[in-house]
Amino acid sequence: MLPEVAVAILGLGASVLTISSPDELFQCEPATFSWTPNLGPYILSVTLSDLAPTFNLSMEDQEAWVDGAEMVISIPEASTATWIVDLPEGLNVTTHIKDAEGHIASGYPRVIGPGHGACLMAAEWSEYEDWARTV
Repeated sequence: MLPEVAVAILGLGASVLTISSPDELFQCEPATFSWTPNLGPYILSVTLSDLAPTFNLSMEDQEAWVDGAEMVISIPEASTATWIVDLPEGLNVTTHIKDAEGHIASGYPRVIGPGHGACLMAAEWSEYEDWARTV
Protein backbone atom coordinates (compact mmCIF):
# COMPACT_ATOMS: atom_id res chain seq x y z
CA MET A 1 0.00 0.00 0.00
CA LEU A 2 1.39 3.41 -0.94
CA PRO A 3 1.33 6.31 1.52
CA GLU A 4 -1.27 8.93 0.81
CA VAL A 5 -0.30 12.25 -0.67
CA ALA A 6 -2.40 15.34 -0.05
CA VAL A 7 -2.08 18.45 -2.17
CA ALA A 8 -2.85 22.05 -1.42
CA ILE A 9 -4.18 23.77 -4.53
CA LEU A 10 -2.70 27.24 -4.82
CA GLY A 11 -3.13 30.26 -7.06
CA LEU A 12 -1.50 30.66 -10.44
CA GLY A 13 2.29 30.86 -10.22
CA ALA A 14 2.44 29.64 -6.62
CA SER A 15 4.37 26.60 -5.47
CA VAL A 16 2.38 23.47 -4.81
CA LEU A 17 2.87 22.07 -1.33
CA THR A 18 2.13 18.40 -0.70
CA ILE A 19 2.42 16.23 2.40
CA SER A 20 2.89 12.46 2.58
CA SER A 21 2.15 10.51 5.73
CA PRO A 22 2.30 6.87 6.74
CA ASP A 23 -0.69 4.68 5.98
CA GLU A 24 -0.98 3.89 9.68
CA LEU A 25 -0.06 5.61 12.94
CA PHE A 26 0.61 3.61 16.12
CA GLN A 27 0.66 4.84 19.68
CA CYS A 28 4.24 5.51 20.91
CA GLU A 29 5.79 4.51 17.57
CA PRO A 30 7.68 6.85 15.21
CA ALA A 31 5.85 8.21 12.17
CA THR A 32 7.76 9.97 9.40
CA PHE A 33 6.13 12.68 7.31
CA SER A 34 7.57 14.27 4.18
CA TRP A 35 6.56 17.19 2.02
CA THR A 36 7.61 18.95 -1.14
CA PRO A 37 10.44 21.33 -0.30
CA ASN A 38 9.32 24.93 -0.70
CA LEU A 39 10.54 27.81 1.42
CA GLY A 40 11.25 26.89 5.07
CA PRO A 41 10.91 27.05 7.92
CA TYR A 42 7.94 24.72 8.12
CA ILE A 43 5.43 23.99 10.84
CA LEU A 44 4.02 20.48 11.10
CA SER A 45 0.67 20.34 12.90
CA VAL A 46 -1.24 17.32 14.20
CA THR A 47 -4.88 17.95 15.17
CA LEU A 48 -7.97 15.94 15.88
CA SER A 49 -9.45 15.39 12.43
CA ASP A 50 -12.41 17.71 12.90
CA LEU A 51 -10.29 20.70 14.01
CA ALA A 52 -8.54 23.26 11.83
CA PRO A 53 -4.84 23.82 12.50
CA THR A 54 -3.73 27.10 14.11
CA PHE A 55 0.04 26.65 13.58
CA ASN A 56 0.59 28.73 16.76
CA LEU A 57 4.19 28.28 17.86
CA SER A 58 6.41 30.82 19.57
CA MET A 59 9.80 31.48 18.03
CA GLU A 60 11.53 29.96 21.09
CA ASP A 61 9.72 26.62 20.88
CA GLN A 62 10.63 23.71 18.65
CA GLU A 63 7.58 21.68 19.64
CA ALA A 64 4.49 22.50 21.70
CA TRP A 65 0.91 21.59 22.49
CA VAL A 66 -1.41 24.48 21.64
CA ASP A 67 -4.49 24.83 23.82
CA GLY A 68 -4.30 21.10 24.54
CA ALA A 69 -5.66 20.39 21.08
CA GLU A 70 -2.84 20.68 18.56
CA MET A 71 0.75 19.43 18.45
CA VAL A 72 2.97 21.78 16.44
CA ILE A 73 6.56 21.08 15.48
CA SER A 74 8.95 23.59 13.91
CA ILE A 75 11.23 22.26 11.17
CA PRO A 76 13.85 24.80 10.00
CA GLU A 77 14.71 23.60 6.47
CA ALA A 78 14.25 19.83 6.15
CA SER A 79 11.49 18.24 4.10
CA THR A 80 10.88 15.35 6.50
CA ALA A 81 10.08 15.02 10.18
CA THR A 82 9.59 12.08 12.49
CA TRP A 83 7.09 12.28 15.33
CA ILE A 84 6.75 9.78 18.16
CA VAL A 85 2.97 9.36 18.23
CA ASP A 86 2.42 10.39 21.83
CA LEU A 87 -1.37 10.17 21.68
CA PRO A 88 -3.49 7.20 22.75
CA GLU A 89 -4.96 4.71 20.33
CA GLY A 90 -8.38 5.43 18.91
CA LEU A 91 -7.94 9.17 18.30
CA ASN A 92 -8.65 10.32 14.74
CA VAL A 93 -5.94 12.82 13.73
CA THR A 94 -4.91 14.78 10.66
CA THR A 95 -1.47 16.18 9.84
CA HIS A 96 -0.90 19.56 8.21
CA ILE A 97 2.20 21.37 6.96
CA LYS A 98 2.66 25.12 6.50
CA ASP A 99 5.63 26.71 4.73
CA ALA A 100 7.18 30.16 5.21
CA GLU A 101 5.04 31.57 2.39
CA GLY A 102 1.84 30.52 4.17
CA HIS A 103 0.98 27.61 1.88
CA ILE A 104 -0.78 24.78 3.71
CA ALA A 105 -1.26 21.12 2.81
CA SER A 106 -3.24 18.59 4.83
CA GLY A 107 -3.08 14.82 4.91
CA TYR A 108 -5.95 12.40 5.20
CA PRO A 109 -7.36 11.49 8.64
CA ARG A 110 -5.76 8.55 10.44
CA VAL A 111 -6.95 6.63 13.50
CA ILE A 112 -4.10 5.97 15.90
CA GLY A 113 -3.61 2.23 16.31
CA PRO A 114 -2.52 0.30 19.39
CA GLY A 115 1.07 0.44 20.58
CA HIS A 116 3.10 -0.31 23.67
CA GLY A 117 2.02 2.90 25.46
CA ALA A 118 5.39 3.51 27.11
CA CYS A 119 5.48 7.13 25.94
CA LEU A 120 2.20 7.99 27.67
CA MET A 121 1.96 8.71 31.36
CA ALA A 122 -1.14 7.46 33.18
CA ALA A 123 -2.31 11.02 33.91
CA GLU A 124 -2.08 11.94 30.24
CA TRP A 125 -4.49 9.18 29.21
CA SER A 126 -7.45 10.78 30.94
CA GLU A 127 -6.44 14.24 29.66
CA TYR A 128 -6.46 13.03 26.03
CA GLU A 129 -9.65 11.04 26.50
CA ASP A 130 -11.35 14.14 27.95
CA TRP A 131 -9.99 16.21 25.05
CA ALA A 132 -11.33 13.73 22.49
CA ARG A 133 -14.78 13.77 24.09
CA THR A 134 -15.03 17.58 24.06
CA VAL A 135 -14.44 18.09 20.34
